[in-house]
Amino acid sequence: MKKVLIVDDSPFSRSILTDVLEENGFEVVGEVESPSELIRTYTETDPDFVTMDIAMPEKDGFECTEMIMNHDPNAKVIMVSSMKDESVIKDAKAVKAVGFVQKPVDAEELLETIQFVFGKEEIFKELQKHYVNGFTEALENGIVKMTKTTTDIQEVDFRTQSKGVSIVCGIIGKYSGRMILDMDYETAENLSIKLYKKDVKDKVMQIVAEFSNVVCGNACSILNKKNKTFALRVAPPTIFHGEKLNISTPLIQSKTIQAQTEFGEIVLNVGFTRGDEEWT
Repeated sequence: MKKVLIVDDSPFSRSILTDVLEENGFEVVGEVESPSELIRTYTETDPDFVTMDIAMPEKDGFECTEMIMNHDPNAKVIMVSSMKDESVIKDAKAVKAVGFVQKPVDAEELLETIQFVFGKEEIFKELQKHYVNGFTEALENGIVKMTKTTTDIQEVDFRTQSKGVSIVCGIIGKYSGRMILDMDYETAENLSIKLYKKDVKDKVMQIVAEFSNVVCGNACSILNKKNKTFALRVAPPTIFHGEKLNISTPLIQSKTIQAQTEFGEIVLNVGFTRGDEEWT
């Protein structure tokens, strides 16, 4: 049973919300009508989510939401207000509200919004659980099937210094992410010769980029089979190469795996972010 904290200065509105929520299996653990009691009540009740009115005295719902987010960056706030236009929605997103329901509250709309909020959280947790294995499998399959050689793959720490050739593949879908495949030029050339089976000349970067694209695409397919709602797909790869090439520390949570091959060492870093999935 999920716990809810209702923030609204209107006793009538709080009563309606309480009835709708409790009738549908939620536990209303607190009601707040003044910003002065907001953080204390939030801390004491530890709700799974908050419903937040906008038009309130002292501080409006946007300011109150900022108070909550500063206290708990992982908080989930659903705006519940009679006002709903582009400007209001923009302001709600700016303070990191996760949903918006217009008054008078329609029970079905409120429940769909709550399901949207917690459904995407559960799906993201599932993606976090499976993505390392998915990309490990895809990298190993790519090497074994495309080069007819074996490899040893293990998880390692992230490193910012590139070996010289980095291919970045963007990942889009329900959640966004990116994969980086990194190797030195000699490894890239040896791999290209094995894949192309002829003189690679100036085609090395194109070949390793396509290899990266295949690995990333196969990994996304593996993960989509786990849960089709991931809907992951690959954006065209971008190639970076040169001496003293640095890889910026990812702003998203990521994992790094390392493949020891007969061509040399290949390092793959991949991660996903919750992002800002659209709601209106």
